[in-house]
Amino acid sequence: MEIVDFSDKFFKDIPEQDNPAFSQNEFYNCILLYKTEKYHNVANGVTVSLIAPVFAEDGTLVDTVTKLAHFYNYYDALNYAEFLRENE
Repeated sequence: MEIVDFSDKFFKDIPEQDNPAFSQNEFYNCILLYKTEKYHNVANGVTVSLIAPVFAEDGTLVDTVTKLAHFYNYYDALNYAEFLRENE
């Protein structure tokens, strides 16, 4: 699974054409790192999200972004993302 690193940008600031959450391929899976706006009053954290399709029971696409964790520093977030990739 690919790690897509936008840790220098907030989710809303990632250009739509570059953001895997808006991919037209509904079977595309990746781990996305992006800057956390403010988590427990700590700025410049990093959020790790899984980008993968989530379907309802009737088969309709519900969502593609699942937030997994927030980290206060980049290296912890990257280590977690690498752990997820290696153990998928």
